[in-house]
Amino acid sequence: MARIRSIQSGKAEILAGTDRWSGIRKLPLEGPVAIDSLGIAGDMQVDKRRHGGPFKALCVYCTAYYCDWKNDLGLEMPIGSFGENIAIDDLRDEDACVGDVYAIGNTVKVRVTGPRGPCESLSIHWKRKGFQLIAKDTRKTGFYLSVMEPGRITAGDEFHLLERPAPDWNIIAFWDAFEKYNNRDQKRMITETIPGIDPDWARRAGKEEQAGGNGVG
Repeated sequence: MARIRSIQSGKAEILAGTDRWSGIRKLPLEGPVAIDSLGIAGDMQVDKRRHGGPFKALCVYCTAYYCDWKNDLGLEMPIGSFGENIAIDDLRDEDACVGDVYAIGNTVKVRVTGPRGPCESLSIHWKRKGFQLIAKDTRKTGFYLSVMEPGRITAGDEFHLLERPAPDWNIIAFWDAFEKYNNRDQKRMITETIPGIDPDWARRAGKEEQAGGNGVG
């Protein structure tokens, strides 16, 4: 059973050694934490085009990946280092499907809306050039949630799967469809049939089709 290890929120800060603002550094919150349609009140996102909003209300990341980054890249990263709001045990990206509906604790209901697309702030913050691309290429990105029913959550709460309308499309398979195989019919089918998917993916698929390319980025 997947269980919340910790809940994080962050403020906009200037990334060290740059003039770039980011909200990637998240710090633990004492629970219970109120969750509404936009996630956690006060949690800041600087790039509103890529982060935040109702389809990216909460970012989830599996704690097991931090051991992988230590072993593979020698990076000592505390929980919250990927800008996640929810650090979760035992729910890797291959275990979560786009469209999944979960109950968290006793009150909150959420839906998986798509993968989290790591941005350059991750690489700058951890002084590891191309780190966001490594995360994406190894399919350890985490994913976003929309909030269907608000309430309160706390560390230790479990994720209970209520619905799985698209069992073939876990986060890894979804990334592969968009960035590996580039099958336009498949991408159109995914974005038109999976309930609750972030509409940004449909817009991306449409732009790639018009351009006749992969649009990977």
